[in-house]
Amino acid sequence: MLNFSRILSILFLILGGILGLYGYFTQGDTMYAISLGQNINLIWGLVLMGAGTIFGIFSLFPD
Repeated sequence: MLNFSRILSILFLILGGILGLYGYFTQGDTMYAISLGQNINLIWGLVLMGAGTIFGIFSLFPD
């Protein structure tokens, strides 16, 4: 049976991957001047992928 943490894991990994790829391919764009030169899309994409990985690890262990 598919539990809630596995569904969250998959959703976070997909969303983080999309956001991270967008941030990777738009490096050096002028829109990052507003955020003090930080690539916010890439950073948050990696954060979401990390959260998805943590949810995925914890979904492997039964209650």
